[in-house]
Amino acid sequence: GGRSNEVAYLVDGIYVKDPLLGNLALEIGNDAIQEMSLLSGTFNAEYGNALSGVVNIVTRDGDENFTGRFEARTSEFGIDRYSDLHESRVNGSLSGPVFTNKLTFFVSGEVDNRGSYLPYGYDKLASIFTKLTTDIIPHAKISLQNRGSQGERQNYSHAFKYIPEQYLRVRTDSWQSSLTFTQTTSNNF
Repeated sequence: GGRSNEVAYLVDGIYVKDPLLGNLALEIGNDAIQEMSLLSGTFNAEYGNALSGVVNIVTRDGDENFTGRFEARTSEFGIDRYSDLHESRVNGSLSGPVFTNKLTFFVSGEVDNRGSYLPYGYDKLASIFTKLTTDIIPHAKISLQNRGSQGERQNYSHAFKYIPEQYLRVRTDSWQSSLTFTQTTSNNF
């Protein structure tokens, strides 16, 4: 067992590791993930910054047909035990062609607000993912991506019970953009 900051996180082949703490630097909604793999133990030298494991996430491309998805969940449906948690989550995605089937888009977003049964505790997170993909060049794919997330959380601390303004508030803000060009020699590989 290695340490958590010895894990390499890749999204579409790009490192997204927080350089200070070694954690995943941004949040990606479940709708944007097409495939996720975890490598542990021995792995190739291409993952040079990883000692404990590699988490590789491949994101979705747009569809040739318009598709969409929307989901909302909440804990506030009239039962006090659950309503006191003040949890709500909204996520959705939309994909389709842009003028032609050779250029597609994918957009995904998520807002997750979680309260706490303890006083003054909360966790708020919002993330967005956008991707434009084209395969207009034979045996090549060009993708433009934007990923971002913002979060804020505050845990309950019994030591500061009577002075809640002294609670530690943690804010996160991460944004990434990338332009990738992938060329294959043949479709059979």
